Amino acid sequence: MAHRALADERRLLRDLIDHLPDGIYIKDTKSRFVVGNITVAHLMGVSTPDELIGKTDFDFFSHELASKYYEDEQTVIRTSLPLINQEERTFDFRTGKDGWLLTSKAVWRDRNGKIAGIMGIGRNITELKQAQEALVEAHYELEQQVEDRTLELTYSKAKLERTLEYLHSNLKQITEIIQHSGPRTELLLYLEQSQKYLDRS
Repeated sequence: MAHRALADERRLLRDLIDHLPDGIYIKDTKSRFVVGNITVAHLMGVSTPDELIGKTDFDFFSHELASKYYEDEQTVIRTSLPLINQEERTFDFRTGKDGWLLTSKAVWRDRNGKIAGIMGIGRNITELKQAQEALVEAHYELEQQVEDRTLELTYSKAKLERTLEYLHSNLKQITEIIQHSGPRTELLLYLEQSQKYLDRS
């Protein structure tokens, strides 16, 4: 009866981890897979978790990625300090594209309390990272547009000021010429009014 109950518990636990969207795994002190769920298996390009057993990340990923995973796991084993919510690059064999995982790893101890390896869980955050990168890019583009528009307005303002200065100078000259040429005329009145307007600008 006890044996059957234990078997039922194991099957229940197996069903649970295989239906989770996060990758769950256990590795020994050599970073070889002891347990993995379906999510991890599919991420790594195999059909079933059994195909992971006894293998390491070097059997699936590039040397660069596998080396990073191995170093992190060995650090956890050596120090007994967990690695919590670390963003790390990965390669998703389901899509054939690079991706991102939010990973946590901690030591796995046997019944005697001796470190037997590591336990890990990884959540796919590829879409979140892509959204963040798109937001950063959009923010940069907006800043560039604002900067370009500010330069354009500054140039337009300077050009307008030069034009007004030119008109102001010429208007004074014309007014002086007319004043010295004879009686006041409608043109002179208009120019004087224009001069007063420019002086207020």
